[in-house]
This record gives sequence, C-alpha cells and structure tokens, in this order.
Amino acid sequence: MKKSFVFCFLSLTHLFFGQIRLSDVSLELKKNSDFHQLITQDNQNTKEIFSFVADKEKFTGIKFNSAIFFSDSISLKRPFNFRFLMGCGFTSENKPIAYWASEDLQRFIGIEFDYETHTTKNVLYPLDLSKQTLFTQFYINHTLYFLTEEKETKSIQLIGLKGHEISSNTLDFSEFQITNSKNNNTSLNTLLHEFGLTKMEDKLFNSYLNATQSIKYYLRNTTLVISLDQNLSKTQIFEIDLSNFQVKEIIFNKSDLPNSSASNSLLYQNRLVQLMLNSEKLEIEFFDYSTKEKIKQYTIKAETPSPFSSEFLIQTSNSSPTTLKNSKKFIKKLQNCGLGASLYCSNGNYIATFGGYNEHIRSSAMLLDIGLQIAGAGGGDLAGSYVNQNIFFDVQLDPNFTPVETSFEPLYIDKIAQFTAQNNVKYETILPYKDFFIMSYYDSKKDEIVLTKFTNGYDY
Repeated sequence: MKKSFVFCFLSLTHLFFGQIRLSDVSLELKKNSDFHQLITQDNQNTKEIFSFVADKEKFTGIKFNSAIFFSDSISLKRPFNFRFLMGCGFTSENKPIAYWASEDLQRFIGIEFDYETHTTKNVLYPLDLSKQTLFTQFYINHTLYFLTEEKETKSIQLIGLKGHEISSNTLDFSEFQITNSKNNNTSLNTLLHEFGLTKMEDKLFNSYLNATQSIKYYLRNTTLVISLDQNLSKTQIFEIDLSNFQVKEIIFNKSDLPNSSASNSLLYQNRLVQLMLNSEKLEIEFFDYSTKEKIKQYTIKAETPSPFSSEFLIQTSNSSPTTLKNSKKFIKKLQNCGLGASLYCSNGNYIATFGGYNEHIRSSAMLLDIGLQIAGAGGGDLAGSYVNQNIFFDVQLDPNFTPVETSFEPLYIDKIAQFTAQNNVKYETILPYKDFFIMSYYDSKKDEIVLTKFTNGYDY
C-alpha cells in the first residue's frame, strides 16, 4: 500500500510539472559571467524563433524554424566597446537584427543576420542616450522602444529602433492635470523618477507583487498604456497611440472610502480592477475598461465574514504561508502595505490574487542596533535584516467575476518555477507561443541554449 501511494505521488508530481524540451544547441559561454547575455524573440510574421547570446569574446545568433527545430547559427566577435545587448527585432525583410549599446549609451549599433548568405551587417544609429534618463524599454510590433526624459528640456521622448530605421517622438502631457498623493500638482516626469515604471504583461502571468507598484504600463496592440495610482481618489490612465504618438487621458474615479489609506488598480485584457483600503475594510471593484461600466463589487469588512470562501494567507520571506484566522486579522495586516491584484485567464475563468506587500526591519535587529548606539559602538548594519511579508488570498472567478468553487489546476508559471529550482537555468526568457509557452535559457552545466515548452493544466 505504501509503495502504491509513493508511486501515485510521483506520478502526480510528474503530471503537475511536466515539460517538453523542444530544442537545444551546444554553446559554451566563456568567463567572465558579467558579460553573459541571452535574449530570445519570436518573429510573429514567420513564427521563427531567434536566440542571441554573448560572452566576453563571442556573439552568436541562433535560428529555430517555425517547428521549433534548430535551423542555423552564425557566430562572430562581440562588437568592440559595445557593452549591452539591448534587444532585438526584425527588418522589413524579416531578417533578425540585434541592438547593442555602449556602456555610456552614447553609441548604438545593430547587427543584422542573413541566414541565407550566412553573413552579418552592421548598422550604426545616430542615437545618443547619455543625456537622457532611460525609464524603460519595451518591444512591440517589431520595434524596440525607449521611454526617456531629455535631461535638459525635461521632455518625455519615445525613441524607436525598427530594423535600419530610428524614430523619435515627444510625448505631450502638458494639457493634463497630474497630482501627487497629497493632491498637489506635479508632472509625470517627477512621478516616474519617484515610483519608476513597472511592466505588466497581457499574455503572461503577472505576480500581484509587481502589481503593488503605483505606476504601471501595458502594451495593447498599437497602444502604450500608462496607469497612475499614486493618488487615492482616482486611477489616471494615459493611452499613447504608437501610430501617431497622440496622448489620450482616461479617468477611473475610486470609491469614496472614508479615511482610505491605500489604493491601486490593475488592467487585464479589457477589465480594470480597483482596490481601496481603510482600517475597517477592503473594497474590490471590477470595471469594463471600454465602457467604464461597473461589473462587480466586493467588500471585505473586518467585523464580518468574507464574501469569498478562500483562506487569508500570510507569508514571511521564503517561509510557507500560514492562515490568518479571520477578516479582521487580514485587514489589520494589510495596513501599511502596498496593495496589489493579479488576474490571469485560464479555462474561461479568472485566477485572481488580492493582497498586499510590505517590508520591515526585524525587531531583534532593531533592538541590537539601538543597543550598539547606546553603548557607543555605533549603529549596526541593517541591510540584511529586512523581512518582507505577503498578505493575500486566491480565488477563481467566472467571466462576470462571480466566485466559482473549482479546484486550482497548475499554471505554466508554477511548472517553470519548479523546473528552474531543480535545474541549472540561467538567463531565462519566457515567450507566449501559439497555445503554449516557451522558456529559453542557458544550461550552465551542459553548456546548452535550450527551448522548453510549458502549458497550463495537468500534463497527461
């Protein structure tokens, strides 16, 4: 009986974390690892996949065909005095091109790969970002974009590299009123310097921890969407049309929750969820993004049972989550947290997580630091004494955001997490591809570039 149970467990584990190795290429990355870089990108026109990998001396472009079999590779010397492999894209002839930048971002070069003639060509770009603040970069529609601030004029620029072409456009936010958390007028530049800019994926799973950030951006077809949640009264959204670089403002006012202490939002596909918190309750509202129509609202009150049957959980650092007894403890623990939500559509339902994240100093480390100061020995180093806490709950919702009592099936991201923990995975990239997901990575033990397939659900 015991042997049968063990066999069953191992079988279920295999089903849960199954993966398929699609292709691999032998390639050793020489030391020093500081120079190792790997970027993988699919050509959405041809369904081919390209991996660009570099060490201190060599740069290699690897081609996989649409069946995801190894097709060809071209190796050359790493471009001299170009430190960063910034990204890759494709020319108008569907030839892959890798973009490099010097360490000071004063010079940019593209290396175009022609697998028919087995040659490469260098493309120099008249681009200097050393006098710009680089907020973020992203790839969409065969174009690698840089969102920057010109240091002297303070103008916000969107600079694009597409094949041999370069474009630069100034984004004008001057007609919009932007306020900080105290309702004082401010600028988008100031907020980006303060909060940064976090990318949220449309086709991949987003951790609710990433969603706790106040300023996020999304890529929707030909539109860049930036959402601002530093103000408790509203979610302010800017849509930038990447065909003409015009800016449109959309406002979602937040519920008038008395003495609110925190708020945030998440845009997923065509749905917007807003979170509002005070000392007594957490409000969760779902909207149709296009029409602004409210679809559903839930309130978790400290003094009443939760509208969800899910357990409230708390996780400290890397320890296993433990259960919070009731709504009151959940609301109390959320105080002084950054709020966040995660939505992911699987099998027609939403897998959702709602909660908060905070970071604090261990009380024992704080007492030690105070004791050292009193003793005249100076303060201690608290850098390694911070503890992070996640307070959250998971729930499955139908398309109308009504809770459904269905068992959770494993997601591709769960399988990837388990796989990377048990294997020699470095420099991984995850791509949505057809109806599954591909992780490219460098196997540091076997010296291989590997493409591996993962799916949602159980693997039979």
